[in-house]
Amino acid sequence: MAFINKKNMSHYGRGMGRGSGFGRRGGSGNFFQNNSMSFHQMKPLKESPQHMTKEQQIENLRQQSELLKNQLDTLLERIKELSDEHYQKTTSRKYVKAVINENRCIGCANCQRVCPQGAITILNRKAVVDPSICTGCGVCVVQCPRNAISLREAS
Repeated sequence: MAFINKKNMSHYGRGMGRGSGFGRRGGSGNFFQNNSMSFHQMKPLKESPQHMTKEQQIENLRQQSELLKNQLDTLLERIKELSDEHYQKTTSRKYVKAVINENRCIGCANCQRVCPQGAITILNRKAVVDPSICTGCGVCVVQCPRNAISLREAS
C-alpha cells in the first residue's frame, strides 16, 4: 500500500480542472464558448492579413462593417416584429377593472397599500375602487386576504 501525503493533496477535489476547462487536468479550455447565441447569418470578423496593402485592408474593413450593418438591421427588424406581436397580444385583451365584494371586505387596507395607481380608498371600513384610475393590474387581487377583490370586464 502506497503512502499518501495529505499535506500535498489539499487541492484535490476542489475544482482543479473539474469540468470548467481550467486547471492542470481535463477540460477543453473552451469555457466561454456559447453556441446558443450564434446566428446562422453572422460570420466572424477577419483580421486583415499582413500581406495586404493598406488600401486593401481598408476595403476589407469597409466590407466587414457593411456586413455588420446589414446584420444589425436584420436584428432590429426582428426586435420590432416581436415587439409588435407583443403589443398586439397585450392590447387585444378585454379592458378590466378591480371590483370589491363589500360582503367579504374587512377594510384591512392591504389593497390600498399595494395599489400602484392609488385607485383604492377605504370608506366606512370598506375598500372602494375608483374605476377612472384603476388600470386592472391585479396587484390588489393577490393581496386581499378575504378574496374580496376580483377583476371584471369594464362596462
